[in-house]
Amino acid sequence: MSDFEVLQTYASWAGTAVPDKLPGIPFANLDVFENESILRNRLFYLVPDTSSGELRCFFYFEDRTTCLLRSPMGICLSWSLLSIFFRRNLAFT
Repeated sequence: MSDFEVLQTYASWAGTAVPDKLPGIPFANLDVFENESILRNRLFYLVPDTSSGELRCFFYFEDRTTCLLRSPMGICLSWSLLSIFFRRNLAFT
């Protein structure tokens, strides 16, 4: 799902115009994979809504990969590739 599609999905859920940026409260940071040169983690966010008198929540996460490279001089270089995913039907058991 593209970033814009996630924003559209959120706007449809919230009943608002498409925002420039997703709101959200970070509530979990889980490492998926890590070695000497790569760290992959997922940052989970929660957007609560009580405007209907009931608690509704929109969940999404960022899948972030950070590559760490060491130069011959010992300088650590890093960059991140960011993707946003959303799952419409989230079931809790």
